[in-house]
Amino acid sequence: MTAALVASLMAQPGCAINHDQPASSPPSSTTQPSGTAGTSPTSSEAEVLAVASSDTTFDAGDRRGIPLRVWAPTTGGPYPVIVFSHGGGGSGQGYEYLVRAWAQHGYVVVLPTHAESIALQKQQGVGVREAVVAVKSAGSNPSAWAQRTIDVSAVLDGLDTLADRLPDLRGRIDSSYVGVAGHSFGAFTAMMVAGVEPDANGTTVDHRDSRPAGFVLLSPQGVGQNGLTATSFQLLDRPTLVMTGTLDEGQNTDTTTGARQTYQQKLDPFRLSPPGQKYSVVIDGASHFTFSGPGSAGALAPFLDQTDDTAPETYQAVIWATLRFWDHVLSPGRAAPGPALAPGDAPNAPTTVTVENR
Repeated sequence: MTAALVASLMAQPGCAINHDQPASSPPSSTTQPSGTAGTSPTSSEAEVLAVASSDTTFDAGDRRGIPLRVWAPTTGGPYPVIVFSHGGGGSGQGYEYLVRAWAQHGYVVVLPTHAESIALQKQQGVGVREAVVAVKSAGSNPSAWAQRTIDVSAVLDGLDTLADRLPDLRGRIDSSYVGVAGHSFGAFTAMMVAGVEPDANGTTVDHRDSRPAGFVLLSPQGVGQNGLTATSFQLLDRPTLVMTGTLDEGQNTDTTTGARQTYQQKLDPFRLSPPGQKYSVVIDGASHFTFSGPGSAGALAPFLDQTDDTAPETYQAVIWATLRFWDHVLSPGRAAPGPALAPGDAPNAPTTVTVENR
């Protein structure tokens, strides 16, 4: 991939290319080792469960099949569900460090692969250059924005029948407790599902889904990107965690200034939404690609201002904060009293974090 091609891709909103496995691999189920997960006081006391990942293709009626990867505990249940939307050009087969930790602590995590995924396009016979162009187009195309939210809502529609395709999930899914998370372009997808209304060529678009109880936004967009204005966040009225890092400048420019947005601007969904169970976590030293996991910048790293050489304890901070939030919103029986996160809270790791709530 040429530097010019990379630069073109990096200019598109919400880009997070993951060099992971092909997005349409045959259905499989593989038990993963437990490993070390989050370190919050409540989550770390819970049993670390054995988990498995399985792949399938979800039939959404007359629309395209949506490739899914599902991470879930192999015993017990039912468990709350988190739907995770990947970054632009990525796939649902990434983010393993994070989604496996969530599953190990008692969540079923469903990761759809959206249509602009480079891995999926390559599997469909599209060349890399053409795939990159499609990713760039999706980032600024309101129809592609809508398609992503439709994917998420279709997954929510089909949760109760997902075990028909993946029998190991029988008894594991509690569809009455669901959350939605996303990274970069996926954070924008999650925001729209939450009720954020961007301006699409003069028209305010509404893709709100009332079912999710809470949202996690990893390196989201602020005002000036993807049609977001200061009033776009007025209907973001459900519990939301916004996470960024001091090195997270974003991969695209602000339409009003022409400069890359700062990490402070990525806190706009926290600052400009109505108060009430809103949380922000800023991790010292975390960049845009921290949230997609080790090696996620892959072969693009030499071309990027932000790399993925994040210290291991920084990933632990992401796991810690998100598990604190999910336990509070989706598993209140095992959450500590009070807010999910509060100023002064910190993970049991040598990482500096700044926590706010409102």
